[in-house]
Amino acid sequence: MSNGEGTGFTMRRRDPALLTRRHRTVGRIAAILEAAAADDGVRLSTLATMLDAPKSSIHGLLKGLVSVGYLAESGDGYSLGPAIQVLLGSGERPLLEEVAAGAMRGLRDQFDETVLLGHRMGDSIVYLSAVESHHPVKYVARLNTRRPVLPTSMGKIYLAELGQDDLAAYLTERIQNTRRRKALTAQLAEVATTGVAVNRDESVPGLTGVAAGIRERDELVACVSVAGPSDRLIPRLEQLTRAVKATADRVTAQLP
Repeated sequence: MSNGEGTGFTMRRRDPALLTRRHRTVGRIAAILEAAAADDGVRLSTLATMLDAPKSSIHGLLKGLVSVGYLAESGDGYSLGPAIQVLLGSGERPLLEEVAAGAMRGLRDQFDETVLLGHRMGDSIVYLSAVESHHPVKYVARLNTRRPVLPTSMGKIYLAELGQDDLAAYLTERIQNTRRRKALTAQLAEVATTGVAVNRDESVPGLTGVAAGIRERDELVACVSVAGPSDRLIPRLEQLTRAVKATADRVTAQLP
């Protein structure tokens, strides 16, 4: 076995303080997740006291866990985020997919386009399930794979939930072009009103997606969308938006 010479790492000599720092960070993250699970939401001040650590240190860990979807921020507390479901495996998250399956098949049969179920994980959108179109040319989605929130139709549904200041900060950080940022802000205001978002040729030329949100106890928990070639979807866009919204509302009504 090599002792790691020449690699910048040695198996023989370790700095005990370095190991303590690494383990402490892992321990803090584990404690944060356990506290969020046990209390269904925990405050920064509570965690700082529990871990005997500065709020600034814990706040950095919290923000990092939120950014990758393992925590969700709500008000002044933090609870487990949707990414936890990926770690738990399919046995822990079939409920929403099973509830939505029938409505998704009905939507697919109505338009014969691919129907997707997905949710936000931090700064990503992840598809949980799909019912594919019968057309030889169709949208085929990779499941359980992170993709950027923007410009997906599902991502726009989530962004439309943000407050004005939070949305402005989010877009300013990610979109440098002022004109495009203003246009997207206006588009998201409309999404907030209608409950439906459209991605027309923004992710992939020739591909259009239409999404609407699914809610549980008034909280946005997932989205359903239809995706396919723009030349088939755009002529039926008005009909599609109504049907996608109705499907999302139907799934919402079936949730506890």
